[in-house]
Amino acid sequence: MAWPLLPARWRARVNPTTAITVLTFAAPLLERLAAGGRAVLPPLATVPVVDLSRYGGLWYEVARLPAPFEAVCSGQPTAEYRPAGRGADGLPRVHVINRCTDAAGKRRQARGVARAVKGAAGARLKVNLGPAWLRWLPMTWADYWVLHVDGDYTEALVGEPRRRFLWVLSRQPAMAPQRLNALLTLAQQQGFDTARVVYPKA
Repeated sequence: MAWPLLPARWRARVNPTTAITVLTFAAPLLERLAAGGRAVLPPLATVPVVDLSRYGGLWYEVARLPAPFEAVCSGQPTAEYRPAGRGADGLPRVHVINRCTDAAGKRRQARGVARAVKGAAGARLKVNLGPAWLRWLPMTWADYWVLHVDGDYTEALVGEPRRRFLWVLSRQPAMAPQRLNALLTLAQQQGFDTARVVYPKA
């Protein structure tokens, strides 16, 4: 709603989709600051290790908790991860490309980067889908925690500690119902509100 009120030079450099993405991921930090850090959630368990080279490639979103930055998506979103070497800290970096189709049939795309969290063996990442010139702001980086990935890297469950966002990912557009139910049960056991899960159409 505040987009038209921003200075024209800002609007020329950042499109509305990017702005919504950044603000959505920043919301948990702002909420935590406003609450004085009083909200305490149980620890969120991730898998012990994720081989990011095997995790790379194309994933289809089979189910998710509603996310404002995906509200524009009508078709099934995809996420593509491409290894991008290591940063100055020696930790792996990953290029991120999120795509979906809106209600008008237009292809939407958001590009970003992910960086591995030290000591998490690839299971915890920080993701930034904002423009490069904003990435120095800590609030533009969002948690991306891998809660499950199978041995063949064909299915994954991804969430974040505040349980606001959740994604069930598959290498194929569809997932066997029993596997989908198993992953949603795992998410529920970890404190996610799976009653709110939505299922995008391929």
